[in-house]
This record gives sequence, C-alpha cells and structure tokens, in this order.
Amino acid sequence: MKILVTGATGTAHALVWKLFNSDRVDELASIPGNGGASMLAPVAAARDTLSQTVRWAFSEEFNVIVPGDGEFLGEGLVDEATPLKMAVWGPPKRSALLQRSPLWAKEFLNRYKIPTSPGRAFGDRATAERYLAAHSLPVMLWSDYPSEFDGAYSDRGAAMAALDGIFALPLRDDHFRGVVIEAPAAGPTVAYSCFTDGITLVPLLPARIYDRLDNNDAGWAAAGMGAHTSPTPLLTRIGDYIQRLVMEPLLAALAHENLPWWGILGVDCAITAAGPQVMRIRTTLGDPEAQVVLPRLEDDLFTLIAACNNRSLSTLPPLRWKPEASVGVTLVAQGYPHSFPTGLSLGGLAELDAGVLAFQSETINPMGMNYVSVTMQMPEKRSLLGGFGDAFSEAMLVRPSGPAQLSTQGGRALTMVALGPNLAEARAKAYANLGRITLPRSYHRTDIGLREI
Repeated sequence: MKILVTGATGTAHALVWKLFNSDRVDELASIPGNGGASMLAPVAAARDTLSQTVRWAFSEEFNVIVPGDGEFLGEGLVDEATPLKMAVWGPPKRSALLQRSPLWAKEFLNRYKIPTSPGRAFGDRATAERYLAAHSLPVMLWSDYPSEFDGAYSDRGAAMAALDGIFALPLRDDHFRGVVIEAPAAGPTVAYSCFTDGITLVPLLPARIYDRLDNNDAGWAAAGMGAHTSPTPLLTRIGDYIQRLVMEPLLAALAHENLPWWGILGVDCAITAAGPQVMRIRTTLGDPEAQVVLPRLEDDLFTLIAACNNRSLSTLPPLRWKPEASVGVTLVAQGYPHSFPTGLSLGGLAELDAGVLAFQSETINPMGMNYVSVTMQMPEKRSLLGGFGDAFSEAMLVRPSGPAQLSTQGGRALTMVALGPNLAEARAKAYANLGRITLPRSYHRTDIGLREI
C-alpha cells in the first residue's frame, strides 16, 4: 500500500513513525511533513489548495490519505477525494464541521445532552448580550474561528467589549457568525479517542493533556505542552466513564443526524468536580495525544485504518497495549503561543537514549528526503528497528546525504517521549533526554507526569 500522511504536526510525525513500522505499507510519504518525518519517508512540498493536493495525490497513485490534523478534513478532503475513488481516513466535511465550528459543536452537545460546560451558542448579538449580562463570572467567549477575542473574562465590561469584537469579525467561508458563551471548564484535561467505522467504537488509551503554558496548569492557554498515559486504575476509570457517557452517545447522535463518521472520533474533556465535560470534538488524534498513545500500541496501525474505512472493526481482536506508562514533554520557543522566533537550530538528537522518541513539530530538515514523482523505496525496516513495534530514537537515522540539519518553523519544536514501568521512571527518562536537546531561547514545563491527574 502507498500511504500519504498530511500535516506538519507532532501527530503527523507520530503517524509516519507508526506506519513506517507496518508490514502492510510499501510506500509512505507526507505533505508538507516536517524534519522528523523526512528521516523516515519523503516529504512533498505543500500545494496551494486542497484540490491541488488531492489531485496530486491521485496522480501519484496513493491508496490512502491519513490526516495528521483536522484542517484538511474540515475543508472537505473526503469530498474532494471521493469522486477520484481515493480512500481517506476520516469523515466528510459536513461531519468534520463538529471539530471546525465551536458554535455547531456546542449546539450539538447540548441538543443530545452530552456532558459539556454550561453555556450556549448565539447567532444573534442582542440575545448574546442579554445572556452575558445574566451569566456569572468568569465566563468564556469563543468565536467560530480563532480570534483575539477568544478566552476567559472576569470583568463584565471587558466581556461585553469582546462580544462587540466577535460580532464585528469578517465572516469567513463556511463559518457561522456568532459566539459561544460558557462557564470555564475547571479541571485537568484528558484526551480520549476511539477508532470507529461509524458502527463500532474501539477505544484507545486516555491521555492526560497539558494545555497551559506554565506549571500547575497556570498561565496562558497553550496547546500541546505535554501529555502522559498510565496503566494504573485512575486514568482507566476515567476512560471507561468517557466511553460510556460521552463516546457512545456521541456516535449514536451522529447516526441520528445522518452524519457519517469513520477514522478517529475523539474528544478533549475537562475533568471537573461534576465529571468529564467535553470541550472539543476531534476528527484526528490530538497533539501530543498521538505521541504518547501510539508508542504503547502493539498492533499494526494500517490494519486498523483499513478496518475503519471498510466497516470491519468488529471483526478485529481487542487492541494490545504495552503495560507501561508514557510521558511526553514538549519543547517550545520562548514567547509561545503568542510571539516567538523561528529558524532556531535544533540539535542534540544524536545523544538520546535508545528507545526514546523525539516527535518533531513544525521543523525542517534540508538534508531529509524529498518526494519525487517516481516509486520511492522506504528504508529497510528490520535493520533499523529489529522487529515490528520496537521503540527507537529517530535521531540515530542518518541519511546518505548527511546528518539532520534541523531548524524550527513554528512555536513547538518537538515532544520527547519515553516509556517506563511507571510514571516516575518514564518521566525521569523523558526529562533526562530533553536536557540533551539544544534549542536557543526555548522553554518547557517541568511538571509533566508529576501526578496521574
């Protein structure tokens, strides 16, 4: 099989790494990819439009497109690929709107009484103002696409001014004019995803996600500062709860509204005193959820992708997981998530311990493999990995063209992932190896994996 992974995120790199391990994958490429992905498979230059990307993938005879983020799905990747009879691991645009539109997602969750923070979506400015005037503080405001007005407000006057700003935003194609007004979801974040073919749900591991800039979940909202999984009972119980009270009703609601969904059905939940509350719905594995979950999966990922697309998940045996904890610590440029330098030189990867994984995000490697319009031979897997599923440090891969010359193109550089018999040992290994990375003007949290929840 010839597989194309889209995206430049850490999730995309993790998917490339996992598919590289598959016996069923003969050729693998990513677009636009990143420095880490280019050590395993060729990366192709980004095309100007989604339509151009799909037609290029068709001309290159890729069998399956695997999204590494939800952006292409929200823009209509499946809708573009279906007339060309290309398979995509993910739902069509009208379903993926649940990830792309906070307004539609909030209405959907409320309509089916799926646990979420108290609040509503409003398309009318006057009604939204009356609701905001009566809502207790602090309050969260969200427009239908990211804007400077999104966030928490403790002052009613400032919240009203933000409301004005949201309703004055220019309307983008396929978005709604309006606002979500809701109470803050107070509690740690857990990402939970399932493989699905639209009928069957096969759960992955729940992952504790760190989405604030500073220790103890303080500071600015900052996606992807780290994550961990643990085989101990607490996270397992939380996952079981989310499966029963969120995922199963969510899949039933999708079916009721005739919204086809296959691939990944995921949610990010705040674990509050009232129980898990859904903050967002996802069409792909989250970042850095994928980086800490996929290394523990012992099964062939492509087999699961094919079963999602073929509606045959119910025929597969239960998933097999390594009985270990995983900890991922993300290294970011100082100033992330607001204003930060790019073009920073990333080094030290060759110093990592065996079995430690450095999943890159928004990096570039001019010495990596570039896609050309011929059959691409993948590196010999067994000589590099010693068998399916073995963890390895991609830093040890050196191409004939020379060692990696990595630099950053965004705020997040990499997520250092280590496995261990418990959280403490996995955490110690991840931080020890992160200390060997050189990146000027960088920052990371120091409390990832310190507590299970």
